[in-house]
Amino acid sequence: MVLSEPEKLRYPYLESIQSFLPLCDEIIAVCNWLTDDGSIEKLKNLDSKVKVIYGLFDYSRFGWASQGIMRTNGYYAATGDMVLMFDADGILHENDVGQARQAIEQIYNDGKAYGFWMKHRFNQRETWVRQAKHSGIYNKSVLGNNFNFYGGGANYRPSWELVPEAQRRGQQTDIWLYGYERCWDTREIFEIKLKDRRIMEVSSHQVPPLKEYIDDFIQERRDKAAKEGQFMPISEQPKIIQDKLNSIKEDQFGYNLFQEEK
Repeated sequence: MVLSEPEKLRYPYLESIQSFLPLCDEIIAVCNWLTDDGSIEKLKNLDSKVKVIYGLFDYSRFGWASQGIMRTNGYYAATGDMVLMFDADGILHENDVGQARQAIEQIYNDGKAYGFWMKHRFNQRETWVRQAKHSGIYNKSVLGNNFNFYGGGANYRPSWELVPEAQRRGQQTDIWLYGYERCWDTREIFEIKLKDRRIMEVSSHQVPPLKEYIDDFIQERRDKAAKEGQFMPISEQPKIIQDKLNSIKEDQFGYNLFQEEK
């Protein structure tokens, strides 16, 4: 997991890590060394499986490559053959641990280089939309220790040239993560996140001014929720996050799904 000020930005990073503890032999938390919001101390005290290492985000200079550098740090630090990458809001449902283990073992046994998982993306506490599949399961015994995720700008790609072509096709899995990136955002925190996102995208292509960028983002999420949104009661979501979901207040986006401000 890659982290930068997760307490300040209200990511459910502790719940995310805890959801993966039954599946993983170790958790590598790659922290921005400038982080001073108290999260690093919480990580160090969370569980003996959690290992904290450091890197540096610099979106203004490196754009998306900052993400790749941090992920590569975590990949190099991992000691196992199978490496899982998940975001600071990505939670594994307790009912899916066994299925995830089987899918990961299958990727390893089949000699696949990597695998995909899906995500239920919650912008509201009981409404989700499907996030496109993305790679997050890596077979280190195939990719080797020199594989990296550096990329940069529009060319943000792992170093597939190090992988035999016959092994480059990823394995689709039925593992679904639960993503809660914006549920606890206030308007202020939301704009901080969108500002960073815009900085990363500026390095790869033209984007509108910040206010227009934010307005477009909100409208896109409203339209997607209206078209594709699916209901899931809190009681069916991961138990580790249910109390936090019930705590969402009216001034947070996860309460009203970016509805018009009154």
